[in-house]
Amino acid sequence: MDGYSRQAFPHWTNQGNNCNTRETVLKRDGDGVTTDSQCRATSGSWTSPYDGATWTQASDLDIHHMVPLAQACRSGAAAWTTERRRQFANDLEPSQLRAVTDNLNQAKGDKGPAQWSPPLNGMLDTC
Repeated sequence: MDGYSRQAFPHWTNQGNNCNTRETVLKRDGDGVTTDSQCRATSGSWTSPYDGATWTQASDLDIHHMVPLAQACRSGAAAWTTERRRQFANDLEPSQLRAVTDNLNQAKGDKGPAQWSPPLNGMLDTC
């Protein structure tokens, strides 16, 4: 997309306790999650609200932005300050960031909720 740069949205920032946003979402959305001294998930399980699949490796998950960063840019975020874009990209409210099956999140790309729906429509009920 012309004018869009993912780097304009600083993401996975420090959330305290040595954890970044990705690690915080993985801990929040998982069951029985344990972490190492760097806050990386070392065990646990995650059920993706996109497809109902359960994963035991954090690497099988992406952190999904309900409103993709590119779509936010197209909708006016290009005019925001870098700090406002950082806040948006790291918003921990449950409906903005979720741990989901990686290949489904990648298939969604920068499509918004109006253009793409997950296989399990229950995800749409959380907005």
